[in-house]
Formats: sequence, structure tokens, C-alpha cells
Amino acid sequence: MFLSIIIPVFNTEKYLQKCLSSVLAQDIPANEYEIIVVNDGSTDNSQKIIDDFKQSNNNIRVLCQTNSGQSAARNKALNIAKGEYIWFVDSDDYISEHCLGKIHSMAAQNPDIIAICAEDITPDNTKRRQTFDCENATMSGINFLMLKQYHNCVPFYIFNRHILDSHEIRFKEGIIHEDNEILPKIFYFADKVYILNEVLYHINANPTSTTRSVKPKRTFDLFVVVKSQADFIKTKVAEQHKGVIAMHLAITANAMLYHSLSLPKDKRKEIRKLWKANREIFGIMKMATGLKYKTEGFIFTLFPGKADVFFKLLTLMYK
Repeated sequence: MFLSIIIPVFNTEKYLQKCLSSVLAQDIPANEYEIIVVNDGSTDNSQKIIDDFKQSNNNIRVLCQTNSGQSAARNKALNIAKGEYIWFVDSDDYISEHCLGKIHSMAAQNPDIIAICAEDITPDNTKRRQTFDCENATMSGINFLMLKQYHNCVPFYIFNRHILDSHEIRFKEGIIHEDNEILPKIFYFADKVYILNEVLYHINANPTSTTRSVKPKRTFDLFVVVKSQADFIKTKVAEQHKGVIAMHLAITANAMLYHSLSLPKDKRKEIRKLWKANREIFGIMKMATGLKYKTEGFIFTLFPGKADVFFKLLTLMYK
């Protein structure tokens, strides 16, 4: 089988019909791809919508679980997927009609990853998320991570499953920012990334999305991602590539520091303790590609408990 489309669902009845309709309105035979829908403990009308679609479409497979998060749902589906390639689609978004034939043609070149473009949709506007400078090109995963158009969003990529299985890569469960954690690892191992400079993925502005709010869990989960990236750099990454992966660690650390500025004092105090106990992470930041992140690494290493303060000062200086 060519492709498995994996769709975790949690209380997205408003968007789900559009999502499922889009993955079915395709230009390759239904027996060449499967749609694995994972109901992650929805309490709305999502299961009925899923059942209605499954009744008339033999290539839909349905899994159910108690609410365990998107990572657990993706992993559960991935473990039973039959496709040579994997596309993770969010249930509040949708894909372009008649796009799988084009993706199938790209897969004939046997890339590890196919990168596509996306657009953001609001009631008043549609805005393209990225346009790659290199038109329909092929490059290594390391070089792709250095592109300005790179995004930490798993649905923007179609993966050859061998790269996930051969390196035992799965989503870290229990955190919000699972895409930030997993993607640099996948791209590090990718020898061949094909860039399809065309919008095939459409993102709805869902105000209930967990990544749209600032809350303590979001900030602390970013630290989990930073720690995981640091461990990966220390144990898996070759010396000549540490700078690129460290750059993405630094980007995640910056995001965490930015969000921490909006937290209550007691939570900021907890985060400062985490940084002090893990100051070696800032040492890894010093390896990062880019003077900004190297500078931050040096300063934060000296003052780990005041990293948020210096981050705020440096941000004002950069403006």
C-alpha cells in the first residue's frame, strides 16, 4: 500500500466532515491508501461523523482510545499502519482535493520526506504559510533544517515510514509540542527531502487548539522538548551537524523563555530552577548555527537562573 493518512480526533465535530471529505476526494484508487482515524476520547458528535464516513468507505479504519493526547493517538495508528508513506493530518484541517496523485509521483523518486506548502484560513482571509526559495528541489534533511521556510508542523510533511521505524522514532506522549520534539530528529536522519512548492494543506483557525493558548503546561512542555533535543545532540548527532540541531534547540529554548515571561511568579521561579539544574543545555546552545544563539548560550550559561531576564533584555536589543 502506498500511503497511510493518520487523523487523530478530539472534539472537532465542526471541522471533521470537511477533513474526512478532503482525504476521500482523491485521484488514486482507494485501495492504494488507507485513512486511520483515531478517536481520542471525544465527547462531542465526532464519533457519529466518523461512523457515517466509515460505512460507505472501505479504506477508513477506526481506532478509539480514552483521551491520551495527539501523540498517543498518532503512535497508536502508526503501529498498525500499512502504508509505505505516512501523512499525519489534523482533524480540524483539510488537504487539497486530487493531490495524492501528485504525491504518489513524487514518491516514485523514493524520498525520505516530501515537504509541501500550507495556508492559514480565517473567516476573512487566506494566507500562504510558506513559499520555498528552491523550486521543487531535493536536498538532505540537514540542509532542509537550515531553510527559513522550515516549519515545526508535522502535517506539512509526508514521511517514508522506514525512516521512523529504522530509527525507532515515535512521538513523545503527554506533551503539547510533540512536533517540535520529533521533527529535527526525523530530518537529521533523512538523506533525501523532496520539496513540492505547492499548497496542499489547509489550516483552519481553530480557537480551541491547544497550541494557541499560553499556559504553564505549554511552557513546561517546551522544556521537555529542549531536554530531549539536548540528549539527542549528545548521543546521536555527528559533530559536523551539531550546530544545526543545536540551532533548533535554541529556537525552542527561546520560545520557552518567551512564554515564561507571561507566567505567574511562582511558575517562573520553577522554570528558573529547571534552568539552573540543567545549565549544560545552554552550553549546547553555544554550538548553534547563528551568532544570536551562540551569544545567548554564553550569557545563559553564566546566569542560568536569570535566563529569562537576559532573554528579555536581549530581545529589546534585537529590535
